[in-house]
Amino acid sequence: ASVFNVCTGRETSVAVLAETMAALLGAPLKLEFLPSRPGDIRHSLGSPANAVSTLNVAAETTLASGLEQLFAAES
Repeated sequence: ASVFNVCTGRETSVAVLAETMAALLGAPLKLEFLPSRPGDIRHSLGSPANAVSTLNVAAETTLASGLEQLFAAES
């Protein structure tokens, strides 16, 4: 069985994700940064190369646009 990452290949921090979501929802945001815990993953970046080469598909939606569509579908 093949494995495919559905991703852009661009890293997004949790802080940027939270800021983007708050901006789209018009919600106030207060981030609190704490020391990392044992086992926390500091960086995670998927590669879409297998999906592109095998399935000939690539992400075309930005993070903000995808979240905006998700939130619109939920309302």
